[in-house]
Amino acid sequence: MRILVASALAPDHPKMRRAGAAYPPLATLVLASVLRKSGYRVCVFDATPASGPEAFAEALGHSCPDAVVLYDDHLHYASTMCPLRMRDAACRMLEEAARRGLPAFTGSANAADCPEPHWQADA
Repeated sequence: MRILVASALAPDHPKMRRAGAAYPPLATLVLASVLRKSGYRVCVFDATPASGPEAFAEALGHSCPDAVVLYDDHLHYASTMCPLRMRDAACRMLEEAARRGLPAFTGSANAADCPEPHWQADA
C-alpha cells in the first residue's frame, strides 16, 4: 500500500515569512518513518515550502497513493497561532483527496478540537 503523508501547514504563511525561517514538519516525518518501518510505501508532502493548494494536487498525481494521511505538526508556532488557517489548508487537502476517491485520515489538535469541517471536507 502506498501512503502519502502530508503536513497541512498553510503554505507561504505570513508569520514564517516575517521570521525568515521555515521549519521541517518533524512529527509528520516521524509518522512517515514509522509507516515505512511497518512496511508501507510512503511519500511525504511538506506544505511549508509549497506554492499553494495546487502543489498538493500535483503531489497526489506524482505519488499515486492508495491513501492520504494529514498530520499537522501542531507544535509548530505558526500552526498554533493560526488554527483557522491551518484548518482551511487541511480541509482543502482533504477535499482534493476525496475528489480522487482516496481515503484520507487526519491527525492534529485542530481536527480533534473541531472535527466537523474535516469530516465535511472528506465527504
